[in-house]
Amino acid sequence: MERQLSLLRSLFAVVVLAALYPVTAHAGTFYVRQTGDDTNSGATPASAFATIGRGASRARGGDTVVVGPGIYHEGDIKTGGNGRREEPLILLANPRGDLTGDAAGPVMIDATGFDHAFDFSDRPWIIANGFRLSNAEDTGVSIKNVSDSCMITNCVIFSNGRDGVRVRDSVNVVLFNNLIYDNTRHGIEFDGEGTSLRPDIGSSGGIVINNTVYANGGDGIRIEQAPPSLDMLVINNVITENSETGINLKEGSAAGFVGQWNLNTDGYNTSDVARGRLDTAVAPLFIAPAGLDGHLGGAGFADDDFRLRQLATGQSVESIAVDASPLKARKLGMAKTASTRLDGVKDKRGVDLGFHAGNTSDFVVQLRKKKLNFTSNVQKSFDKRLRQFRSTAVKCEDLSTKAREERRIGKGSCVKTGRRNKLIKKCGNVIEDICR
Repeated sequence: MERQLSLLRSLFAVVVLAALYPVTAHAGTFYVRQTGDDTNSGATPASAFATIGRGASRARGGDTVVVGPGIYHEGDIKTGGNGRREEPLILLANPRGDLTGDAAGPVMIDATGFDHAFDFSDRPWIIANGFRLSNAEDTGVSIKNVSDSCMITNCVIFSNGRDGVRVRDSVNVVLFNNLIYDNTRHGIEFDGEGTSLRPDIGSSGGIVINNTVYANGGDGIRIEQAPPSLDMLVINNVITENSETGINLKEGSAAGFVGQWNLNTDGYNTSDVARGRLDTAVAPLFIAPAGLDGHLGGAGFADDDFRLRQLATGQSVESIAVDASPLKARKLGMAKTASTRLDGVKDKRGVDLGFHAGNTSDFVVQLRKKKLNFTSNVQKSFDKRLRQFRSTAVKCEDLSTKAREERRIGKGSCVKTGRRNKLIKKCGNVIEDICR
């Protein structure tokens, strides 16, 4: 009877996975569990591998590696092959344990003794979703050497020896809904050394949306210029308590940069290009970043709480990050479990800034659900949505500039309540500060 139940659980996990991450007919799924064995096939939860490295080494474009709850003491994890535009390679943490048949819990890579937790070199189209990554000697996630279009989503990346995430000579990399804190150097760095194929392009086209970047030892977000990383999109992030600059955009990388709705208390470098009109420098009012034990990151990470104070959950004040962006949570692909609130109620209006605990999805996964596979149509929809985000940010920059001028001369949108409310709906709650 127990064997039958185990088989049923395994079958159910495969069905659920297919619904979440539909793949092409040629794709495979590998499972990793604490109770696994690297001599297994990895083809089912019952025959899972024991290490993420083993599962990743077997994966090719279109494959998914599902990792069950637990702490995995390993690092420098590389995939056996790269993903492709139509068939990304997915490394999927499963903290709920429903896909592997395990009790719920975080999926953590303790990379003590290794340079990186994940090391993607010459590996485009890799998606890493839902991991906690800590204690690497160098960087939590290293994306380099033409690892274009990689996506790091819903991860907690903390207490690493240098950077949280470093992107080097890789274009169109997406960082969505990550919590990146207590790393010794920068939270996020985009840079380049130049490659033989692309000597003059660094890590252009980077997309940084809804991340919380907190208390890192260097810059929050650093964008180098030799060679330049152009056309960056940086929106909806919370950047605070970092030791140096919040957004350090070098002048040579300023072309095409769009930044908006960032809560940044750590400032900008000498170029003001990075400062969106609808950025704010007001404290985000987290619940308890260092937790009840008072220890940020490290061994005391488990109770670190980056949810936002909100009147609806009984706090006496409301974070300015609540509903601060006009972009809708559903448009960003936030799951029903995504929340910045103590009670876990989903974010369903204008999206709150920064990291959302409990999120498992993103707008790429959302499109995959609708299209049933990662076809060129999904890529077109993905590109279209990014263009919409960029366009909205640019339009609101112009509207807020106009609103400031109208306020200065005492007429227009900042005086008439109806127009002010329309501006707030179109460009987010932060614009209300302009109209006061």
